[in-house]
Amino acid sequence: MDVYNKNSADLFALIPKDDATHGFYSVYANSAEMNTKGIDLQLNGQANIGRVNWQANLNYSHNRNRVTRYLMPRATRGNVYRKVFKAAGDVV
Repeated sequence: MDVYNKNSADLFALIPKDDATHGFYSVYANSAEMNTKGIDLQLNGQANIGRVNWQANLNYSHNRNRVTRYLMPRATRGNVYRKVFKAAGDVV
């Protein structure tokens, strides 16, 4: 049995920019933080009945992913985004 609770940070995404800077219309930047919780369970069995041998395996997995922080910039015009960096380096 495996039970887990994992936090992931600095997930990269391609973020569009308002204006092309040196020919680039988008940049890769930190865009989100996420939490994953779950359980993995495996049961194995083997039976020997006379000359007959058999095995059985049962697997069960369940997980839940939640975005805990979304750092994608807000749209300023239609589907175009503007990038603003805070002192901490976050994209808002």
